[in-house]
Amino acid sequence: MFRGSRTGRHAALEAEHRRIESVPAEAADGATPSDPTWPDRLMEAMAELRDHILKEQDGVFPAALADLSTEDWEAVEATRAKGGQHPVPAGRLSAPLDMRFEAAGPS
Repeated sequence: MFRGSRTGRHAALEAEHRRIESVPAEAADGATPSDPTWPDRLMEAMAELRDHILKEQDGVFPAALADLSTEDWEAVEATRAKGGQHPVPAGRLSAPLDMRFEAAGPS
């Protein structure tokens, strides 16, 4: 989907997704984890999430507007239209990016 040097940044953003979602996933069973460091790690993950959202909002999304072709956008829309056809794997809070954008083709 994204061309050139942006693919490395895409991989970094995906790694942030994994790091951020791993902390709240520790409470996926509904119970607060017994690890005494968990509340602080959760707050750190939420701070990272805020920064991550800004990176996507101010970088990825404008780049998508510039870089994606009509066919790419149609593929994204087709993937969105599938909605819940991709179950979220156990222990995850969201579907991975590669599942959400797989119809858009290789990056």
